[in-house]
Amino acid sequence: MRGKTNFDIENWCYNNNAITPSAYPHEQPDLSIFDNKDIWKNKNIFLICYTTCFDTKEKTSFYGCLKDDAFEIGQLKAKRRYEIKKGLKNFFFRRLSMEDIESMYQVYIEAMKGYNNYTLCQNKTDFCKHWQKVYMDKNAVLYGVFSKNSRILCGFAHVCENGKYIPISTFKTMVAEERKGVNFALMYGICMQYNELLRSGQGYYLWDGYKNILHETSFQDWLIKYFGFRKAYCKLNIVYRPSLRPLIKLLFPFRKMFMNSKKGIFKKIYGVLLMEELRR
Repeated sequence: MRGKTNFDIENWCYNNNAITPSAYPHEQPDLSIFDNKDIWKNKNIFLICYTTCFDTKEKTSFYGCLKDDAFEIGQLKAKRRYEIKKGLKNFFFRRLSMEDIESMYQVYIEAMKGYNNYTLCQNKTDFCKHWQKVYMDKNAVLYGVFSKNSRILCGFAHVCENGKYIPISTFKTMVAEERKGVNFALMYGICMQYNELLRSGQGYYLWDGYKNILHETSFQDWLIKYFGFRKAYCKLNIVYRPSLRPLIKLLFPFRKMFMNSKKGIFKKIYGVLLMEELRR
């Protein structure tokens, strides 16, 4: 991570030169942070980003993707039911154990092949250490789908059980198994695991994160189409370091010039300018 820093402000966290609230999406962020006059003394902090008006009825330019009602396969069109049933025919779903973590690495390798110009972020040793640590988290649950023919793990997901807020933190499957419905089998299993909570009407929701800024993906559209997820519109708020405000104002009209930047500082600049466009 670029710009690591010692950060200790209650109810907020630091990542990639930005401060974001540790509150769940449906919770009001602690805005008393703006009473802290020392906040900009750390030169690694470029901006503060948070959302308000969560799940507003007004259609805004920014949103999160969630599911807060039970999944009923019978309500889908026949073709969509077929895709899910094909996955269930080829794979079985279960909660993963510590012994499955090594098998997860092969899924990770195969999943990364689905990205253009992919590079592996972790070797097997580091990967296993990371997921062993995740597994020990009391709120973390790992689920997987296995081929009914070979009994090989073909996909896994990391779900965090944080009360009513249930984010799907990681979702990885083998690209070669997609035609057999591996994604459908894994997502269906997750929905069934939490269906009674979603049906309860007590505010539980599965969460797939906010609108992706830099990486175009159809995953959230897929969740909406097949599994009844929906867009929870909200307002994006950004507060910049005072010294950066003139630069953002200056560069904003030229933001499309950075659109095709693949990596490095120019890609980050485009990401910030795109967020500014959504904010406005």
